[in-house]
Amino acid sequence: MLTNEEILIAIIRITGSLFTLKWAFIGAVFAVFIDLSDLFWQDYLDMGGIRNYQVFDKILDLFYMSIFLFIAIKWRNNFSKIAIFLFLFRLVGLLIFEITQERIFLLLFPNIFEFWFILISGLKLFLKEKTILKPKIIFISLFVSGVLKIFHEWILHGIKFFDQWGFFEFMNMSVFLERVPLVMGRTTAIFIVGLIGSWVGQVPAVWLFVEYWEHDLKGLYYGMTVGYCLVCVLLLGVISTSDWELYAKQAQERSEKSKKE
Repeated sequence: MLTNEEILIAIIRITGSLFTLKWAFIGAVFAVFIDLSDLFWQDYLDMGGIRNYQVFDKILDLFYMSIFLFIAIKWRNNFSKIAIFLFLFRLVGLLIFEITQERIFLLLFPNIFEFWFILISGLKLFLKEKTILKPKIIFISLFVSGVLKIFHEWILHGIKFFDQWGFFEFMNMSVFLERVPLVMGRTTAIFIVGLIGSWVGQVPAVWLFVEYWEHDLKGLYYGMTVGYCLVCVLLLGVISTSDWELYAKQAQERSEKSKKE
């Protein structure tokens, strides 16, 4: 029987994965971001705990990875074959880990698949199909995905960078990310993101945490953290889907106009 905490985190993780079915790149980034949220929820929640985190986490990983694979198979080219191989490669590692309970097998069979899927789905947004199908691009994408995965494991489990992240860290990150669309002149997008972050994320989360969980400033703190997390994700979406050539041209036009004045 699952604890209430396991049920809540599972719902968060599964729901966060479903956006990939509609928006491959943004949805995949969001799914991985939600995957990292386990680090915060297991520290902040007190609803029965997670009895075996490694097993629990790997089962939920398979859910979003299966969605990634489902989308990749529909590409029907060499990327589909690579996706199947990388998925099965990681699956073998997970099965050996479950049998032996030796974490070394998670390192020997790294989850390159998720970073590779994000990279390729991102390239498909900005480059032509013929360009990204070139052997050179495929090789580079695999190499970069492997490096990113190793860096990810080091950040996550080596120096444990995200273990102490909270309200102020996400607030500072949102301010940093906000500068990118601001330079593009996308003030309306920034306003909408702030509006959604406040009234869809922050306010409801503060109310839920204060009313039904921590009846003090702790609930307020966690609720505001959720709001800024949402703002960061939305800003990443705005940045990654922007037409960089268009906004660069508009910025150049504004610069030339200001010089004339």
